[in-house]
Amino acid sequence: MQGPEKLPSTRFRGCSPTRLVSPSSQLTDV
Repeated sequence: MQGPEKLPSTRFRGCSPTRLVSPSSQLTDV
């Protein structure tokens, strides 16, 4: 069961790129 272990890793790693590319970030910036 490596699902839960990989979840935090991908979430944390994708937090940076996902946040920047996220539409929410752009909407708030505008």
